[in-house]
Amino acid sequence: MGILREMLTPHIMGAAALLALAFVVRRSMQATARPSDGQTSRPRPWWRKGGMHVTEIGSVVSIVAPVLWLLRPTLSNPMALIAYLAFGFPLVHIANRTSEQTFFAGFILPLYISSLPLVLLLPVPFLAMPAVMFASLSLLILRAGVCMSVCLHRYAAHASFHCNEAMSVVLAVLGCLANQGGPIWWGSQHRCHHKFSDQARDPHSPVQKGVIGAFAFFDKNKDVDEEFTPVHLDSTTIRIIDTFACMPVITELVLAHSLFGMTGLYISYTSLWGCQALTLWFNIANHPVSTTSINKASDTTPSDAAELNAPNVLFRFLHSFIWIASLIGESSHRHHHDYSQLAHRPGMDLPFHMFVKPLHSCGLVWNLQLGDRTVKAKKTAKD
Repeated sequence: MGILREMLTPHIMGAAALLALAFVVRRSMQATARPSDGQTSRPRPWWRKGGMHVTEIGSVVSIVAPVLWLLRPTLSNPMALIAYLAFGFPLVHIANRTSEQTFFAGFILPLYISSLPLVLLLPVPFLAMPAVMFASLSLLILRAGVCMSVCLHRYAAHASFHCNEAMSVVLAVLGCLANQGGPIWWGSQHRCHHKFSDQARDPHSPVQKGVIGAFAFFDKNKDVDEEFTPVHLDSTTIRIIDTFACMPVITELVLAHSLFGMTGLYISYTSLWGCQALTLWFNIANHPVSTTSINKASDTTPSDAAELNAPNVLFRFLHSFIWIASLIGESSHRHHHDYSQLAHRPGMDLPFHMFVKPLHSCGLVWNLQLGDRTVKAKKTAKD
């Protein structure tokens, strides 16, 4: 029976993914596409309009399925399942009692955090578990630095450097691995945020939307904001990548489990949701609700949690990792609003030195926006 279960499990996961994708396709085909400039009479078909519609349903596979898979050892250990539920249910209760009752903040965030103790169920020695947690944290920092900060923030939203079409596709796929939607959707929302910072149209202003509304802003902003579409990304290929932004995430989870077993799945999953949740919290921390000033971008530290009116202990837990922003060039938010296009950010900025600079040295990216020190590299013949 054990062998049969091992043989059937990948097929069951695949079938679940296909069913979810089929549901996504049907729902997305019914959704009304926003026409782009010059396309008022012919809106884009669902599969290349971008946005969060497909990714929203794909999250059934990328958010829920990994937790169920990591809980498999509890099938033969009921006490472990009871212990997990005893930890998880109070988190759900706290989340729904102390904040606005939204599905993401009330159920998904507790699900995320309750997955952390599942390290105890991994087939590794107890003394090796801290190493697993460290690997997850390291991958989270790498993911936040490269996938979010460089690919989505600097390149997709602000065009901090230039590259050819092939490299643009690579960066778009890497950006999807930040687990925050596709580069066109992400870039359009962020550019709108800069234009209308802390005003009515700001998609994730805690001043305008409240802390929970700003934290889960994607729930009411599923479409690409075509007014702010990053023109350097607006191709059919990247629109398709944007539409199916959940697929690189699902692929990573499957590969992590296939290559490294339950331990690999745990590291991949926890770093994925960590990158997502922390980035969403950065949006709140950098625009605290204690002020009603327009464009009041702030630089925050872990000690500022009380001032941010964190709704509950789950958000205070997220804020304890705000120091990651200082490693990846995302801590000086006030400076960023003044100089948004810079490829090299204040502070340590590991992603610039370990990713952007090597790409520039290889000729894969050019025209780095460095203020007065902007580097304009000549394109080679192959470009």
